[in-house]
Amino acid sequence: MSNFSDNGEAIITIDQSTQSTKGFLFALNGEILEQFSLPHKQYYPQPGWVEHDPNEIFMNTLRVIKVLARKADRISARITGITITNQRETVVIWDKETGKPLYNAIVWQCMRGADICELIKARGFEELIKEKTGLIVDPYFSASKIAWVIENKNVCLDRMLVGTIDSWLIWKLTNGEAHVTDYTNASRTMLFNIKKLNWDDEILELFKIPRSAMPEAIQSNSIFGYTNCNNVLSQEIPISGVMGDSHAALFGHGCFSKGMMKATYGTGSSIMMNIGNEFLLPPRGIVTSIGWGIDSEVVYVFEGNVHSAGAAITWLMNNLKLLSNVEEIELLCQAVEDTEGVYFIPAFSGLGAPYWESEARGLIYGLTFRTEKAHIVRAAVESVAYQVR
Repeated sequence: MSNFSDNGEAIITIDQSTQSTKGFLFALNGEILEQFSLPHKQYYPQPGWVEHDPNEIFMNTLRVIKVLARKADRISARITGITITNQRETVVIWDKETGKPLYNAIVWQCMRGADICELIKARGFEELIKEKTGLIVDPYFSASKIAWVIENKNVCLDRMLVGTIDSWLIWKLTNGEAHVTDYTNASRTMLFNIKKLNWDDEILELFKIPRSAMPEAIQSNSIFGYTNCNNVLSQEIPISGVMGDSHAALFGHGCFSKGMMKATYGTGSSIMMNIGNEFLLPPRGIVTSIGWGIDSEVVYVFEGNVHSAGAAITWLMNNLKLLSNVEEIELLCQAVEDTEGVYFIPAFSGLGAPYWESEARGLIYGLTFRTEKAHIVRAAVESVAYQVR
C-alpha cells in the first residue's frame, strides 16, 4: 500500500466547472493520488445564451467518482469524505417530487436575463440590492436566470426547487435528502443578504421567486449530507467542504489575511481580495461577496469578474479552427513581435468588471492585409491580460 497517510484514508474532491467535471483523490497530507475529468456539452440556443444539461453533469460526476473509487480500492485507501467546488452562478431548477430538471442549467455566461435586470434597475432597486447582496444588478448572477424560467416555462412553484450546481449535485447524491448550499455560492445569486446570512425576502419578491424553493445556506465546513454515490461506495460518507470555485481558490492559495488577493484563470477569470470580517460596499465596477464561512467566522471579499479568458482561446480553436491544440498558442505568440495593432475584445457574453455591459459583443479590430493568424491569437491572449489589469 502507498504510504500516503498513516491510516490509509483519502478524500474525493469534485471540481464541477464550466467545461468539465474534474475529480481528485487526495491523501490527508494533500498528495494527489489520482485525477480524472470528463467534459460536458455546451449549448448555445440563441446568441448570448449558454446552457448545460444538469443530468449530464450529474452522470459525469458519478463516472468521475467511480474512477477515483477504483483507484482507492487498488491502493487500499479508505474514502472518508467528499468535497465539492463548482461553477457558481449557474443555476438549476428541478421538480422536488420527480427529481427531474424543469429546464437546462442556465450558465453564468448566459445573458438572457438582461431585460429582467433592466426592469429592476428602472424600478429603482439597484442600490438596495447592492447594499444587501454586495452585487451589481446584472444577468451574470443567478436571480434573473431563475426569474426567466418562472416567466417563460410552465413550472409549478409549489414543486420547484432551485440551486446552484453544488445544490443540485448534493441533492442528487443524497437522493433528495439534502437541499443545501454554502454561503459562498449563495452570495453569488443576487438573492442572499450577505450581512444577515439569509435569503432576502424583499429581493425574492422582486424576482417573484418563492422562498420555499431556495436551499438552506450553511457554512462551508458543515456536513451537507451523506452519500454512497448511487452505490458506487460500499458505505455512506459525509459531504463537507463546499465552496464556489473562486472562493476555494482564494482559500487554497492561503489568502487568509485582509488585503491578500489572487487571480485565477479558467473559462473566465476571477480577481478576488480578502477584505476581512466586515461587509464593505464595493468600489465602482467590482462586487462584494462572502469569501467563506467556516467555524462561525465569515470572511468578505472584493471581486472583479472577467467573463472570457480561456473561453476566448477555446473559441479560436473550436469555432475559427485557428488552433489544433492549446500547445500551439505559445509558438504562435512568439512568432510575431506584437499584434501590429490588432485588438481582440472577447465579449461573447457581454463584458464583466469593471464595465458590466451585458449587451456588448465580441470584436476583432485593426485587421490589415499584413494580419496573420499569429497576430489574432496573440491579440486574444493579450485580451486576457488587458481585462485582468
